[in-house]
Amino acid sequence: MKNALLSITDKRGIIPLAKKLIELGWHLYATSSTESYLQNHAVPCTAISAITKFPEILQGRVKTLHPIIHGGLLTRRTPEDDQTLQQFNIPEFSLAVINLYPFEEFLEKNPAASTEEVLDYMDIGGPAMIRSAIKNYKHVIALTDPADYDLFISYLIEGQDSFTETMRLHFATKAAQLIMQYDLAIAKFFSRIDKQSNCLRYGENPHQLPAYFIPSVPAQGIALATFHQGKQLSYNNYLDIDSGCALVYSLSALTSACSIIKHGNPCGVAYAPTNKESYQLAYRSDPESAFGGIICFNKPLDADTAQEIVTTQFCEVVIAPSVDEQSLAIFKQKPSIRVVSIPHYQIARQDIRTVAGGYLLQPNDSITSSEIQFPADISQVNKLNCELAWSVATIAKSNAIVIVSNLQTIAISCGFTSRVRATEQALLRFLSHPSVTSEVVLASDGFFPFADSIELIAKHSAIKIVIQPKGSIRDAEVSEACRTYGILQLYASRRHFRH
Repeated sequence: MKNALLSITDKRGIIPLAKKLIELGWHLYATSSTESYLQNHAVPCTAISAITKFPEILQGRVKTLHPIIHGGLLTRRTPEDDQTLQQFNIPEFSLAVINLYPFEEFLEKNPAASTEEVLDYMDIGGPAMIRSAIKNYKHVIALTDPADYDLFISYLIEGQDSFTETMRLHFATKAAQLIMQYDLAIAKFFSRIDKQSNCLRYGENPHQLPAYFIPSVPAQGIALATFHQGKQLSYNNYLDIDSGCALVYSLSALTSACSIIKHGNPCGVAYAPTNKESYQLAYRSDPESAFGGIICFNKPLDADTAQEIVTTQFCEVVIAPSVDEQSLAIFKQKPSIRVVSIPHYQIARQDIRTVAGGYLLQPNDSITSSEIQFPADISQVNKLNCELAWSVATIAKSNAIVIVSNLQTIAISCGFTSRVRATEQALLRFLSHPSVTSEVVLASDGFFPFADSIELIAKHSAIKIVIQPKGSIRDAEVSEACRTYGILQLYASRRHFRH
Protein backbone atom coordinates (compact mmCIF):
# COMPACT_ATOMS: atom_id res chain seq x y z
CA MET A 1 0.00 0.00 0.00
CA LYS A 2 1.27 3.48 -0.93
CA ASN A 3 0.97 6.37 1.53
CA ALA A 4 0.04 9.96 0.65
CA LEU A 5 0.42 13.01 2.88
CA LEU A 6 -2.21 15.72 2.34
CA SER A 7 -2.09 19.27 3.72
CA ILE A 8 -4.12 21.70 1.64
CA THR A 9 -5.70 25.13 1.85
CA ASP A 10 -6.85 25.23 -1.79
CA LYS A 11 -9.67 22.67 -1.92
CA ARG A 12 -10.04 22.64 -5.70
CA GLY A 13 -10.01 19.11 -7.06
CA ILE A 14 -8.88 17.49 -3.81
CA ILE A 15 -11.96 15.25 -3.34
CA PRO A 16 -11.77 13.58 -6.79
CA LEU A 17 -8.02 13.13 -6.32
CA ALA A 18 -8.42 11.66 -2.82
CA LYS A 19 -11.21 9.29 -3.91
CA LYS A 20 -9.14 8.06 -6.85
CA LEU A 21 -6.17 7.45 -4.56
CA ILE A 22 -8.38 5.40 -2.20
CA GLU A 23 -9.80 3.49 -5.18
CA LEU A 24 -6.25 2.63 -6.31
CA GLY A 25 -5.33 1.33 -2.87
CA TRP A 26 -3.52 4.28 -1.32
CA HIS A 27 -3.70 5.22 2.38
CA LEU A 28 -4.17 8.91 3.15
CA TYR A 29 -2.70 10.88 6.04
CA ALA A 30 -3.83 14.47 6.55
CA THR A 31 -3.37 17.51 8.75
CA SER A 32 -6.36 18.32 10.97
CA SER A 33 -8.27 20.77 8.77
CA THR A 34 -7.64 18.68 5.66
CA GLU A 35 -8.71 15.52 7.52
CA SER A 36 -11.97 17.15 8.60
CA TYR A 37 -12.67 18.27 5.04
CA LEU A 38 -12.01 14.80 3.64
CA GLN A 39 -14.08 13.05 6.33
CA ASN A 40 -16.98 15.43 5.64
CA HIS A 41 -16.87 14.26 2.03
CA ALA A 42 -16.79 10.57 3.00
CA VAL A 43 -13.10 10.12 2.18
CA PRO A 44 -11.36 7.95 4.80
CA CYS A 45 -8.02 9.20 6.09
CA THR A 46 -5.78 9.19 9.14
CA ALA A 47 -4.91 12.31 11.12
CA ILE A 48 -1.16 12.89 11.33
CA SER A 49 -1.48 13.25 15.11
CA ALA A 50 -2.36 9.53 15.17
CA ILE A 51 1.15 8.69 13.93
CA THR A 52 3.14 11.49 15.56
CA LYS A 53 1.39 10.82 18.90
CA PHE A 54 1.58 14.56 19.40
CA PRO A 55 -1.28 17.05 19.06
CA GLU A 56 -1.16 20.34 17.19
CA ILE A 57 0.10 23.05 19.54
CA LEU A 58 0.20 26.84 19.72
CA GLN A 59 -3.19 27.18 18.04
CA GLY A 60 -2.07 25.18 15.03
CA ARG A 61 1.31 26.86 14.56
CA VAL A 62 3.11 23.55 15.06
CA LYS A 63 1.67 20.36 13.63
CA THR A 64 3.87 18.86 10.90
CA LEU A 65 7.34 19.82 12.16
CA HIS A 66 8.01 16.33 13.43
CA PRO A 67 10.54 13.56 12.59
CA ILE A 68 7.71 11.10 11.88
CA ILE A 69 6.49 13.37 9.05
CA HIS A 70 9.84 14.34 7.59
CA GLY A 71 11.30 10.89 8.09
CA GLY A 72 8.47 9.47 5.98
CA LEU A 73 9.16 12.06 3.28
CA LEU A 74 12.97 11.80 3.27
CA THR A 75 13.54 8.06 3.47
CA ARG A 76 15.79 6.86 0.65
CA ARG A 77 14.40 3.28 0.43
CA THR A 78 17.68 1.76 1.60
CA PRO A 79 17.88 -1.15 4.06
CA GLU A 80 19.28 1.22 6.70
CA ASP A 81 16.45 3.73 6.23
CA ASP A 82 13.84 0.94 6.17
CA GLN A 83 15.15 -0.31 9.51
CA THR A 84 14.80 3.20 10.97
CA LEU A 85 11.20 3.48 9.72
CA GLN A 86 10.31 0.14 11.28
CA GLN A 87 12.01 1.04 14.56
CA PHE A 88 9.99 4.24 14.98
CA ASN A 89 6.83 3.09 13.18
CA ILE A 90 7.15 5.76 10.46
CA PRO A 91 5.00 5.46 7.31
CA GLU A 92 6.83 5.78 4.00
CA PHE A 93 5.27 8.56 1.93
CA SER A 94 5.31 8.38 -1.87
CA LEU A 95 3.14 11.43 -2.46
CA ALA A 96 2.85 14.84 -0.78
CA VAL A 97 -0.19 16.88 -1.83
CA ILE A 98 0.49 20.28 -0.31
CA ASN A 99 -0.38 23.89 -0.93
CA LEU A 100 0.27 26.87 1.29
CA TYR A 101 -1.53 29.47 3.33
CA PRO A 102 -2.58 32.26 0.91
CA PHE A 103 0.00 34.76 2.20
CA GLU A 104 0.17 36.98 -0.89
CA GLU A 105 -3.59 36.88 -1.47
CA PHE A 106 -4.19 37.95 2.14
CA LEU A 107 -1.85 40.91 1.69
CA GLU A 108 -3.62 42.01 -1.49
CA LYS A 109 -7.07 41.80 0.08
CA ASN A 110 -6.04 43.30 3.43
CA PRO A 111 -3.49 46.06 2.79
CA ALA A 112 -4.20 47.61 6.21
CA ALA A 113 -3.75 44.37 8.17
CA SER A 114 -1.41 44.44 11.16
CA THR A 115 1.93 42.67 11.11
CA GLU A 116 0.58 40.04 13.50
CA GLU A 117 -2.43 39.35 11.25
CA VAL A 118 -0.22 38.99 8.19
CA LEU A 119 2.23 36.67 9.95
CA ASP A 120 -0.62 34.35 10.87
CA TYR A 121 -0.84 33.63 7.13
CA MET A 122 2.85 32.78 6.84
CA ASP A 123 3.14 29.04 6.31
CA ILE A 124 6.00 27.21 8.04
CA GLY A 125 5.20 23.51 7.96
CA GLY A 126 3.94 23.47 4.36
CA PRO A 127 7.17 24.78 2.75
CA ALA A 128 9.21 22.49 5.00
CA MET A 129 7.27 19.41 3.84
CA ILE A 130 7.51 20.50 0.20
CA ARG A 131 11.29 20.92 0.55
CA SER A 132 11.59 17.42 2.02
CA ALA A 133 9.57 15.99 -0.86
CA ILE A 134 11.67 17.90 -3.42
CA LYS A 135 14.91 16.70 -1.87
CA ASN A 136 13.62 13.12 -2.19
CA TYR A 137 11.96 13.65 -5.58
CA LYS A 138 13.17 10.30 -6.93
CA HIS A 139 10.89 8.57 -4.42
CA VAL A 140 8.30 11.20 -3.43
CA ILE A 141 6.15 13.27 -5.78
CA ALA A 142 5.42 16.81 -4.59
CA LEU A 143 2.01 17.74 -5.97
CA THR A 144 1.41 21.44 -5.27
CA ASP A 145 -0.80 22.65 -8.13
CA PRO A 146 -4.45 21.49 -8.35
CA ALA A 147 -4.17 21.90 -12.12
CA ASP A 148 -1.79 18.90 -12.09
CA TYR A 149 -4.10 16.48 -10.27
CA ASP A 150 -5.61 14.99 -13.43
CA LEU A 151 -2.18 14.60 -15.02
CA PHE A 152 -0.92 12.83 -11.91
CA ILE A 153 -3.91 10.46 -11.84
CA SER A 154 -3.51 9.63 -15.54
CA TYR A 155 0.08 8.54 -14.90
CA LEU A 156 -0.87 6.75 -11.70
CA ILE A 157 -3.49 4.66 -13.48
CA GLU A 158 -0.77 3.44 -15.84
CA GLY A 159 1.19 2.24 -12.82
CA GLN A 160 3.78 3.69 -10.47
CA ASP A 161 6.54 2.82 -12.93
CA SER A 162 5.11 5.33 -15.40
CA PHE A 163 6.53 8.18 -13.31
CA THR A 164 9.74 8.75 -15.21
CA GLU A 165 12.63 10.90 -14.03
CA THR A 166 11.39 13.66 -16.34
CA MET A 167 7.89 13.63 -14.86
CA ARG A 168 9.19 13.59 -11.29
CA LEU A 169 11.47 16.53 -12.11
CA HIS A 170 8.48 18.38 -13.59
CA PHE A 171 6.54 18.14 -10.33
CA ALA A 172 9.62 18.95 -8.23
CA THR A 173 10.39 22.03 -10.32
CA LYS A 174 6.86 23.40 -9.97
CA ALA A 175 7.03 22.80 -6.22
CA ALA A 176 10.38 24.61 -5.97
CA GLN A 177 9.01 27.56 -7.96
CA LEU A 178 6.04 27.77 -5.59
CA ILE A 179 8.36 28.00 -2.59
CA MET A 180 10.54 30.58 -4.33
CA GLN A 181 7.56 32.81 -5.10
CA TYR A 182 6.20 32.34 -1.59
CA ASP A 183 9.51 33.29 0.03
CA LEU A 184 9.79 36.32 -2.25
CA ALA A 185 6.35 37.52 -1.13
CA ILE A 186 7.44 37.18 2.49
CA ALA A 187 10.70 39.03 1.79
CA LYS A 188 8.77 41.87 0.16
CA PHE A 189 6.48 42.11 3.18
CA PHE A 190 9.38 42.34 5.62
CA SER A 191 11.11 44.86 3.35
CA ARG A 192 7.98 47.00 3.52
CA ILE A 193 7.94 47.12 7.32
CA ASP A 194 11.73 47.42 7.71
CA LYS A 195 12.65 51.06 7.15
CA GLN A 196 16.28 50.08 6.49
CA SER A 197 15.30 47.50 3.91
CA ASN A 198 15.52 47.27 0.15
CA CYS A 199 11.82 48.02 -0.33
CA LEU A 200 11.38 51.07 -2.60
CA ARG A 201 8.95 54.00 -2.29
CA TYR A 202 6.69 52.70 -5.04
CA GLY A 203 6.88 50.76 -8.25
CA GLU A 204 6.54 51.72 -11.88
CA ASN A 205 3.08 52.82 -10.74
CA PRO A 206 2.10 53.73 -7.15
CA HIS A 207 0.02 50.58 -6.59
CA GLN A 208 3.00 48.29 -7.32
CA LEU A 209 5.25 47.41 -4.36
CA PRO A 210 8.86 46.92 -5.50
CA ALA A 211 12.12 45.94 -3.83
CA TYR A 212 15.78 46.21 -4.76
CA PHE A 213 17.83 43.05 -4.25
CA ILE A 214 21.62 42.89 -4.29
CA PRO A 215 23.13 39.54 -5.35
CA SER A 216 25.75 37.92 -3.14
CA VAL A 217 28.69 38.97 -5.33
CA PRO A 218 31.15 41.86 -4.94
CA ALA A 219 29.16 45.09 -4.92
CA GLN A 220 28.96 47.07 -8.13
CA GLY A 221 26.79 49.70 -9.78
CA ILE A 222 24.02 51.13 -7.62
CA ALA A 223 24.97 48.76 -4.81
CA LEU A 224 28.00 51.04 -4.25
CA ALA A 225 25.84 54.14 -3.83
CA THR A 226 26.00 56.51 -0.87
CA PHE A 227 22.71 58.33 -0.29
CA HIS A 228 23.42 61.81 1.07
CA GLN A 229 19.94 63.33 1.27
CA GLY A 230 16.38 63.04 0.06
CA LYS A 231 13.52 60.58 0.31
CA GLN A 232 13.73 56.95 -0.61
CA LEU A 233 14.22 56.08 -4.28
CA SER A 234 11.42 54.63 -6.34
CA TYR A 235 11.48 51.82 -8.89
CA ASN A 236 11.59 54.32 -11.77
CA ASN A 237 14.42 56.22 -10.09
CA TYR A 238 16.56 53.08 -10.10
CA LEU A 239 15.88 52.49 -13.79
CA ASP A 240 16.75 56.09 -14.67
CA ILE A 241 19.90 56.05 -12.54
CA ASP A 242 21.02 52.88 -14.28
CA SER A 243 20.49 54.41 -17.73
CA GLY A 244 22.11 57.72 -16.86
CA CYS A 245 25.16 56.29 -15.12
CA ALA A 246 25.69 53.62 -17.77
CA LEU A 247 25.81 56.47 -20.31
CA VAL A 248 28.07 59.07 -18.66
CA TYR A 249 30.46 56.56 -17.10
CA SER A 250 30.99 55.02 -20.55
CA LEU A 251 31.88 58.35 -22.18
CA SER A 252 35.38 59.74 -22.46
CA ALA A 253 36.89 60.39 -19.04
CA LEU A 254 39.06 63.18 -20.50
CA THR A 255 36.35 65.77 -19.91
CA SER A 256 33.19 66.28 -17.91
CA ALA A 257 30.04 64.57 -19.20
CA CYS A 258 26.49 65.16 -18.00
CA SER A 259 23.30 63.29 -18.88
CA ILE A 260 19.73 64.14 -17.94
CA ILE A 261 17.41 61.11 -17.99
CA LYS A 262 13.62 60.99 -17.90
CA HIS A 263 11.50 57.82 -18.14
CA GLY A 264 14.56 55.80 -19.10
CA ASN A 265 15.42 58.08 -22.04
CA PRO A 266 18.07 60.79 -22.32
CA CYS A 267 16.73 64.37 -22.54
CA GLY A 268 20.13 65.91 -22.98
CA VAL A 269 23.79 64.88 -22.87
CA ALA A 270 26.92 66.98 -23.25
CA TYR A 271 30.70 67.18 -22.89
CA ALA A 272 32.41 70.31 -21.52
CA PRO A 273 35.55 71.30 -19.59
CA THR A 274 33.58 71.58 -16.31
CA ASN A 275 30.53 69.96 -14.73
CA LYS A 276 28.69 73.28 -14.71
CA GLU A 277 29.18 73.78 -18.43
CA SER A 278 28.32 70.19 -19.34
CA TYR A 279 25.13 70.47 -17.24
CA GLN A 280 24.16 73.77 -18.89
CA LEU A 281 24.61 72.28 -22.36
CA ALA A 282 22.73 69.09 -21.48
CA TYR A 283 19.87 71.10 -19.98
CA ARG A 284 19.63 73.35 -23.05
CA SER A 285 19.18 70.27 -25.24
CA ASP A 286 15.55 69.99 -24.06
CA PRO A 287 14.66 72.10 -20.99
CA GLU A 288 11.00 71.07 -21.12
CA SER A 289 11.70 67.34 -20.97
CA ALA A 290 14.44 67.80 -18.37
CA PHE A 291 11.86 68.88 -15.76
CA GLY A 292 11.74 66.20 -13.05
CA GLY A 293 14.63 64.28 -14.58
CA ILE A 294 17.69 62.60 -13.13
CA ILE A 295 21.08 64.29 -13.59
CA CYS A 296 24.24 62.20 -13.84
CA PHE A 297 27.90 63.32 -13.96
CA ASN A 298 31.08 61.37 -14.64
CA LYS A 299 33.20 63.80 -12.56
CA PRO A 300 33.03 64.70 -8.82
CA LEU A 301 30.32 67.25 -8.12
CA ASP A 302 31.36 70.79 -7.16
CA ALA A 303 29.60 73.71 -5.50
CA ASP A 304 29.26 75.81 -8.71
CA THR A 305 27.40 72.98 -10.42
CA ALA A 306 25.22 72.30 -7.39
CA GLN A 307 24.21 75.98 -7.27
CA GLU A 308 23.44 75.97 -10.99
CA ILE A 309 21.17 72.93 -10.61
CA VAL A 310 19.13 74.22 -7.65
CA THR A 311 18.55 77.56 -9.36
CA THR A 312 17.78 76.16 -12.83
CA GLN A 313 15.40 73.23 -12.65
CA PHE A 314 13.41 70.78 -10.58
CA CYS A 315 15.05 67.39 -10.61
CA GLU A 316 14.51 64.07 -8.83
CA VAL A 317 18.08 62.82 -8.31
CA VAL A 318 21.65 64.06 -8.80
CA ILE A 319 24.40 61.44 -9.14
CA ALA A 320 28.18 61.86 -9.35
CA PRO A 321 31.28 59.82 -8.41
CA SER A 322 31.55 61.97 -5.27
CA VAL A 323 29.91 65.07 -3.77
CA ASP A 324 31.86 67.59 -1.68
CA GLU A 325 30.60 69.21 1.54
CA GLN A 326 29.94 72.59 -0.10
CA SER A 327 27.71 70.95 -2.68
CA LEU A 328 25.80 69.04 0.00
CA ALA A 329 25.24 72.28 1.91
CA ILE A 330 23.78 73.88 -1.23
CA PHE A 331 21.51 70.92 -1.93
CA LYS A 332 20.06 71.23 1.57
CA GLN A 333 18.16 74.22 0.19
CA LYS A 334 16.21 71.64 -1.85
CA PRO A 335 15.70 68.69 0.52
CA SER A 336 13.42 66.93 -1.99
CA ILE A 337 16.39 66.33 -4.33
CA ARG A 338 18.05 62.98 -3.73
CA VAL A 339 21.81 63.35 -3.81
CA VAL A 340 23.72 60.14 -4.51
CA SER A 341 27.40 59.36 -5.05
CA ILE A 342 28.58 56.24 -6.91
CA PRO A 343 32.39 56.04 -7.20
CA HIS A 344 32.42 53.94 -10.37
CA TYR A 345 29.79 52.21 -12.41
CA GLN A 346 29.79 48.83 -14.06
CA ILE A 347 26.65 47.78 -15.88
CA ALA A 348 24.99 44.51 -14.92
CA ARG A 349 26.36 41.46 -16.70
CA GLN A 350 22.92 40.00 -17.30
CA ASP A 351 19.67 41.54 -18.45
CA ILE A 352 16.79 39.67 -16.82
CA ARG A 353 13.12 40.30 -17.60
CA THR A 354 9.93 38.49 -16.76
CA VAL A 355 7.23 37.46 -19.19
CA ALA A 356 4.07 35.53 -18.44
CA GLY A 357 5.16 32.05 -17.46
CA GLY A 358 8.91 32.57 -17.46
CA TYR A 359 12.05 34.68 -17.66
CA LEU A 360 14.14 36.14 -20.46
CA LEU A 361 17.89 36.26 -19.90
CA GLN A 362 20.61 37.75 -22.08
CA PRO A 363 24.05 39.33 -21.65
CA ASN A 364 23.63 43.03 -21.06
CA ASP A 365 24.26 45.38 -23.96
CA SER A 366 27.46 47.40 -23.97
CA ILE A 367 29.44 49.55 -26.36
CA THR A 368 32.96 48.64 -27.44
CA SER A 369 35.57 51.23 -28.33
CA SER A 370 36.09 49.87 -31.86
CA GLU A 371 32.48 49.79 -33.04
CA ILE A 372 32.94 52.75 -35.38
CA GLN A 373 35.85 52.88 -37.82
CA PHE A 374 36.80 56.53 -38.38
CA PRO A 375 38.53 57.89 -41.47
CA ALA A 376 42.06 59.12 -40.84
CA ASP A 377 41.24 62.77 -41.57
CA ILE A 378 38.33 63.18 -39.12
CA SER A 379 38.85 65.84 -36.46
CA GLN A 380 39.08 65.02 -32.74
CA VAL A 381 35.96 67.12 -32.06
CA ASN A 382 33.96 65.17 -34.59
CA LYS A 383 35.24 61.89 -33.19
CA LEU A 384 33.88 62.99 -29.81
CA ASN A 385 30.66 64.16 -31.46
CA CYS A 386 30.29 60.73 -33.03
CA GLU A 387 31.08 58.95 -29.77
CA LEU A 388 28.50 61.05 -27.97
CA ALA A 389 25.80 60.61 -30.61
CA TRP A 390 26.31 56.85 -30.81
CA SER A 391 26.42 56.38 -27.02
CA VAL A 392 23.18 58.30 -26.54
CA ALA A 393 21.51 56.38 -29.37
CA THR A 394 22.31 53.09 -27.65
CA ILE A 395 20.61 54.25 -24.41
CA ALA A 396 17.51 55.83 -25.99
CA LYS A 397 14.52 53.58 -26.66
CA SER A 398 14.18 52.31 -30.21
CA ASN A 399 13.65 53.61 -32.79
CA ALA A 400 16.07 56.37 -31.79
CA ILE A 401 17.68 59.24 -33.68
CA VAL A 402 20.26 61.48 -31.98
CA ILE A 403 21.70 64.71 -33.37
CA VAL A 404 24.88 66.16 -31.83
CA SER A 405 26.73 69.40 -32.45
CA ASN A 406 29.70 70.88 -30.62
CA LEU A 407 29.75 68.09 -28.00
CA GLN A 408 26.12 68.44 -26.93
CA THR A 409 22.91 66.73 -27.98
CA ILE A 410 20.78 69.00 -30.12
CA ALA A 411 17.85 66.64 -30.68
CA ILE A 412 16.84 63.20 -29.39
CA SER A 413 13.82 61.34 -30.67
CA CYS A 414 13.06 57.87 -29.33
CA GLY A 415 10.38 55.25 -28.99
CA PHE A 416 9.06 55.60 -32.54
CA THR A 417 7.82 52.58 -34.45
CA SER A 418 8.97 54.12 -37.74
CA ARG A 419 12.57 55.07 -38.49
CA VAL A 420 11.59 57.85 -40.88
CA ARG A 421 9.12 59.32 -38.34
CA ALA A 422 11.86 59.28 -35.69
CA THR A 423 14.10 61.12 -38.16
CA GLU A 424 11.42 63.72 -38.90
CA GLN A 425 10.89 64.39 -35.19
CA ALA A 426 14.61 64.76 -34.52
CA LEU A 427 14.99 67.17 -37.43
CA LEU A 428 12.11 69.31 -36.16
CA ARG A 429 13.83 69.63 -32.81
CA PHE A 430 17.14 70.26 -34.55
CA LEU A 431 15.67 73.22 -36.43
CA SER A 432 14.34 74.82 -33.24
CA HIS A 433 17.59 74.52 -31.27
CA PRO A 434 19.62 77.73 -30.87
CA SER A 435 23.09 76.10 -30.69
CA VAL A 436 23.53 74.54 -34.11
CA THR A 437 26.95 74.80 -35.76
CA SER A 438 28.13 73.74 -39.19
CA GLU A 439 29.52 70.40 -37.94
CA VAL A 440 26.62 68.14 -36.99
CA VAL A 441 26.47 64.36 -36.46
CA LEU A 442 23.30 62.24 -36.66
CA ALA A 443 23.20 58.70 -35.23
CA SER A 444 20.53 56.05 -35.68
CA ASP A 445 20.39 53.04 -33.33
CA GLY A 446 19.21 50.86 -36.23
CA PHE A 447 19.89 50.77 -39.93
CA PHE A 448 17.99 53.01 -42.33
CA PRO A 449 15.76 50.61 -44.26
CA PHE A 450 15.28 53.08 -47.13
CA ALA A 451 17.00 56.15 -48.50
CA ASP A 452 14.00 58.33 -47.55
CA SER A 453 15.53 59.26 -44.16
CA ILE A 454 18.79 60.29 -45.87
CA GLU A 455 16.82 62.49 -48.26
CA LEU A 456 15.20 64.23 -45.27
CA ILE A 457 18.58 64.64 -43.54
CA ALA A 458 20.16 66.06 -46.72
CA LYS A 459 17.78 69.04 -46.60
CA HIS A 460 19.83 70.28 -43.65
CA SER A 461 23.29 71.05 -44.96
CA ALA A 462 24.82 71.32 -41.49
CA ILE A 463 24.50 67.56 -40.95
CA LYS A 464 27.82 66.23 -42.24
CA ILE A 465 28.04 62.75 -40.67
CA VAL A 466 25.53 59.93 -40.29
CA ILE A 467 26.15 56.84 -38.15
CA GLN A 468 24.13 53.63 -38.46
CA PRO A 469 24.70 49.88 -38.07
CA LYS A 470 24.71 47.67 -41.12
CA GLY A 471 21.96 45.19 -41.79
CA SER A 472 19.50 46.49 -44.36
CA ILE A 473 19.18 44.80 -47.72
CA ARG A 474 19.25 48.37 -49.03
CA ASP A 475 22.50 49.39 -47.35
CA ALA A 476 24.04 50.03 -50.77
CA GLU A 477 21.13 52.28 -51.75
CA VAL A 478 21.42 54.25 -48.49
CA SER A 479 25.20 54.58 -48.90
CA GLU A 480 24.74 55.85 -52.44
CA ALA A 481 22.28 58.49 -51.20
CA CYS A 482 24.83 59.67 -48.61
CA ARG A 483 27.52 59.98 -51.29
CA THR A 484 25.12 61.87 -53.56
CA TYR A 485 24.38 64.43 -50.86
CA GLY A 486 27.95 64.75 -49.59
CA ILE A 487 27.27 63.09 -46.21
CA LEU A 488 29.99 61.02 -44.57
CA GLN A 489 28.39 57.71 -43.63
CA LEU A 490 29.95 55.70 -40.80
CA TYR A 491 28.85 52.14 -40.19
CA ALA A 492 28.82 50.75 -36.64
CA SER A 493 29.72 47.10 -36.26
CA ARG A 494 26.96 46.50 -33.70
CA ARG A 495 23.27 47.30 -33.39
CA HIS A 496 21.98 48.50 -30.02
CA PHE A 497 18.20 48.30 -29.88
CA ARG A 498 16.61 49.09 -26.52
CA HIS A 499 13.04 48.01 -25.87
